[in-house]
Amino acid sequence: MSTPAATRFSRYQLTDLSHAILERAGATGEEAAVVAEAVVDAEFRGIDSQGLVRLPVYAKAAAAGRTRSNVEMEVLMESASALRLDAHYGWGYVMGKRAIDLCTEKARESGACFAVMLNTSHLGRLGYFVEHAAQQGVIGIAAAAGAQSFATQAPWGGVSPVFCTNPLAVGVPRRDANPIVYDIATTQIARGAILMAQKRNETIPEGWAFDTDGSPTTDPHRALPPHGTLAPLGGYKGSGLALVVEILTSVLGGYPPEESSSFFGTFSIDAFIEYEAFLGGLETLVEAMRASAPEGGSREVLLPGERSVRRREKNDQEGVEITPALWEEIASVAIELGVTHPLLAS
Repeated sequence: MSTPAATRFSRYQLTDLSHAILERAGATGEEAAVVAEAVVDAEFRGIDSQGLVRLPVYAKAAAAGRTRSNVEMEVLMESASALRLDAHYGWGYVMGKRAIDLCTEKARESGACFAVMLNTSHLGRLGYFVEHAAQQGVIGIAAAAGAQSFATQAPWGGVSPVFCTNPLAVGVPRRDANPIVYDIATTQIARGAILMAQKRNETIPEGWAFDTDGSPTTDPHRALPPHGTLAPLGGYKGSGLALVVEILTSVLGGYPPEESSSFFGTFSIDAFIEYEAFLGGLETLVEAMRASAPEGGSREVLLPGERSVRRREKNDQEGVEITPALWEEIASVAIELGVTHPLLAS
């Protein structure tokens, strides 16, 4: 196995290879298309922890049957503005997208709709779902939590992990511009970033994590259970937000969750204000934010998600660079699954 001559790869090349790997692992063509698009887009946005590093993990989980392909989402409870869903361990990106679409369909009739979904595989970047909602002209919200065995965050004042990173995302449509996408973990940093630091044998900034005694640590190998926990975002404020996410997902879904629990919702803007008036008001707010930057300086006001959009645009032009270590992981799982692809040729 050799590293390809190219140091940078196009979106098409990496999406095509990812699709081939996922299909060979058992995904249907539709599932492979959704997941490949999502992981490659995360990579092009510079969100490494949700990018191509996930591809070998997803493929192995599917090949081993831990992630199930071609399964139907089950509606367990339903009303005009609420849903309780069981994904039956289907692909997280696929099932999450279906959930947000169901909410959007109902929200157009009832004004808003919210869903709790149980039992998906790893959901990935929540911004993917809320941006998808915003592109359909509604405001989207998403949150996620996992089983206690995946907990990485202690409540404020504690040392034992109770919460996962419990991410939260909101997507808002704009006029003639990319949606506003606010996507955060309720910890100082996502678990995936710690795993990346472990792979690279790099130290992490102080304030990201605690060891088992509750003391700050810069060692990524002591930042996750059983050796430590992730620090909540903003101290007790982030811990409180993690609790809110846990309630919306795990407690509404039935605590403790067997595997995973997520929360999706959409708001039909027309139910609250005329759509064009909303877009105009939002642009007035954005202009006020931009104008607050000092004149003549190098600083500027960026909207949530704007930095990752700029990275994506740059990488779409230049291609994205893949480290030799990551390429070796991707190529190894591809060869193990019997994938043939031009990028894998010696």
